[in-house]
Amino acid sequence: MRRLAPVCLLALHLAAQTPEEYFHSAGAGFRATPEEERLFWRPHVERSRARILEAAAAAQGRSVATVLGAGVCTEIPLEELARRFDRVLLVDMDGASMVEAVERLPLELRSKVDIRVADITTFAAVLMRRLRRAVEESADAAEAFERFGSILASLEPGLLPARLPPSDLIVSSLVLSTLHRYPLSYADRLLRTRFGVRLRSWPGYEDARRRLIRLALRDHFQLLRSACRPDGAVYLAATVTRGPAYWQFGEELARKVEREVLPAFRRLGIAGDDEPLALAVGKLCHARYGVEREIEAFERLLAAYEAASPDTFETMVDVDAARAEWRRAGFEAAPPQKWWWIEYPCSIPHSPGGFRVLSWILRPAGATPGGPSESMLPKWP
Repeated sequence: MRRLAPVCLLALHLAAQTPEEYFHSAGAGFRATPEEERLFWRPHVERSRARILEAAAAAQGRSVATVLGAGVCTEIPLEELARRFDRVLLVDMDGASMVEAVERLPLELRSKVDIRVADITTFAAVLMRRLRRAVEESADAAEAFERFGSILASLEPGLLPARLPPSDLIVSSLVLSTLHRYPLSYADRLLRTRFGVRLRSWPGYEDARRRLIRLALRDHFQLLRSACRPDGAVYLAATVTRGPAYWQFGEELARKVEREVLPAFRRLGIAGDDEPLALAVGKLCHARYGVEREIEAFERLLAAYEAASPDTFETMVDVDAARAEWRRAGFEAAPPQKWWWIEYPCSIPHSPGGFRVLSWILRPAGATPGGPSESMLPKWP
């Protein structure tokens, strides 16, 4: 059998890593999360679904609900939305996940849900294709970095039209922190494949990352405003921090957290009277105490680290910057609700496994109130 030259094999490998395939692989990884870890997602999923339905009640119309970055709709009350609205549009680059979500619906509701395999930004797919071309056409990493700099310096929102229908409800759940990350992680994968280097080794990386974050925020809120009807509503939820970062712990912080958390662990029957916190935490994730007790234990542990040292949590979304951009786009919002998403419980606290989620209901400024007022909506702890 004829063997292809290494350069040809490399070209085929890079060609296979299209943005669409990259998003599909990311969705497949999310769906492959072990069931025992998904059990810990329950509070996050329930709170998300309840909050989305509050946003739906705040929208006056019942024609179209659009879900951006829908994926498999884990935290989306898709059946309830399909019953409430004439049409539900799911938008994501991962078509397989959306098909799976629709197939879970009762047969009589499936025809009300449309799937659109598309970028939920006006720039990411175009940017990722340009970055891939830059890597393919570069002789070495230095040339690729130079090309990256030129591409990002000229990047502006609106490279592609949004093509979203006027919507009474728009759901943007946990996508805000990913909009800039996907192009960067995609570029990193291409660089490692072709040249064996990481994107972070590029001297211009931090400037490029900050520019992309600003661009992604502005692009997203402009997109939301262009599609939201004047009397509509937007559900916006974001993973704003991730942690705790174990490598930042010192003895003083550990003692402070232990003093805060141990009484609760003893009340839950997880720690003995003279048992140190580290030993008690090590007993979690072994199906000893039941999911409900372990969820409470992890939430108390995360809250204690957050209160004792916010620096042990990585900032994923600059809330002040996001607020400035949605106001610029013409939205207003009441104070957010917040909760923990324990995505990777068994890694806590040795590696970041918890996310702080904030959620808002945005309304176009000056919109006539619809549904219950924010003051009437129940508040989650």
